[in-house]
Amino acid sequence: MSNQTTKLADLVNPQVMADMISAKLPAAIRFSPLADLDKTLVGVPGSKITVPRYKYIGDAETIAEGIAMETVKLQTDTSTVEVKKAGKAVEITDEAVLSGLGDPIGETEAQILKAIASKVDADCLAALLTTELIYDEGQPGT
Repeated sequence: MSNQTTKLADLVNPQVMADMISAKLPAAIRFSPLADLDKTLVGVPGSKITVPRYKYIGDAETIAEGIAMETVKLQTDTSTVEVKKAGKAVEITDEAVLSGLGDPIGETEAQILKAIASKVDADCLAALLTTELIYDEGQPGT
């Protein structure tokens, strides 16, 4: 018998779940409410991009009746960030799909989604922990 029999392990398995995971990912990231998700950014992992942003105008102030409020300028700034690529790969055979407990494809999708969301959350938390918080004790109401 020849050792030239083609098996699934010799071929590319087209079971790719990128579209399903991409659609569910923003809701799975716990820090999504604290960040703007811009899906139009284009770059290569490791390249730098410049992101525009507004500067904070400061906290509101307590004002007595009849006293005019001071105005402040609305200003912009930019930040330079590095493009990252995150992913996780699972290989599963047809036999495992057909005979495995439960729904191996669905479970694979759920676990990849969780793995990528966890990585993004960890990166968000790391960025938040390096952010400088400023306390100005001279401001009223602080």
